Amino acid sequence: MKIHVTRAYLDLARGIIDTVVYGDPDAEDSQDSIYSFMSCTYVYSFMALTSFCSGHLYDYWKGEASPLKKKYSSCESFEQFMAGPLKEMKKA
Repeated sequence: MKIHVTRAYLDLARGIIDTVVYGDPDAEDSQDSIYSFMSCTYVYSFMALTSFCSGHLYDYWKGEASPLKKKYSSCESFEQFMAGPLKEMKKA
């Protein structure tokens, strides 16, 4: 069985977007539920983007004459590269 992590995160984010909250939309419980669903959508969307970028960076890293390996020669592995120079995805 092959799992597509990026697709799974994206499907979770999309599934939450379509959730309907019944009841009084101004009630505190309804507002809390809406906030919770939107938070989940944000988190899973971010995880999908991170997974997508990491996957493509890995493909780029493992290339024979990878410019990433040249630029970040102090990193011996992709894991070290992601934990060091690209630790913050926003900077990447």
